[in-house]
Amino acid sequence: MRIGLVVSLFLGLVSLFPMGASAGSDHSPVGTWAVGVSGSDHGINYLTFSTNFTWTGYGISLESFGPITIVGTWTNDNKGEVVGPYTETFPGATMGWSMAAKLPGGKKFRGMAVSRFDNRLLRLVLRGETAATAHNISGNWVADGSSHGNRFFETYTLTASTNMPGWFDLAGLVSTGNGTSTVSGAMIVNTDRRANGYMISDFTSSVTVTSSFSGRFNLPLTKITFVGRDDNNHALVFRATQQ
Repeated sequence: MRIGLVVSLFLGLVSLFPMGASAGSDHSPVGTWAVGVSGSDHGINYLTFSTNFTWTGYGISLESFGPITIVGTWTNDNKGEVVGPYTETFPGATMGWSMAAKLPGGKKFRGMAVSRFDNRLLRLVLRGETAATAHNISGNWVADGSSHGNRFFETYTLTASTNMPGWFDLAGLVSTGNGTSTVSGAMIVNTDRRANGYMISDFTSSVTVTSSFSGRFNLPLTKITFVGRDDNNHALVFRATQQ
């Protein structure tokens, strides 16, 4: 969640999930998974589980306003579910979660993560599958949209990461009634064409606006409408077309 201070929120949640079996069981999550996130937040994560009972990941969500990095540990409980705590770090915050997931057929990921912040119980629904080759959205794009009653136009280039599946770095320009600024950021996409992203617009040396957004590409991946908001809590919508 987007908050102004760093928090650590394990709060004993790990005890909700009893520990048990090992990486050698039929319920081992070892490998990389593309996981959609819904519930208290909405986004896309790529999670990699290792045989040494650790896991790492990266992603973007509507509440992250930037890249997410994930570090955790795992085991199997006495029901064969994959359980364990993890930390999620993004600009301005670090949050602790506890996760429990099933792996139907060894190819799907179905789980939930819980945390607590400001006397609220936060829940994330995790649904994914073993990671396959992500859709390629690299190239040049143009976009037009509006935010807070102001129209804007963008041109940007998406460049695929060489070591992070589904991740595309973003760089370009945005024009508004107040002038032109550079934009930077990233998008992440999974195999069902859903995408999340963030952009940082540098209007002056002292004024930047960060936006977080999500959408779903059409086929053949040449158009998309994104909705989201900026860090001033202004809603935005923009339509992007590949050139």
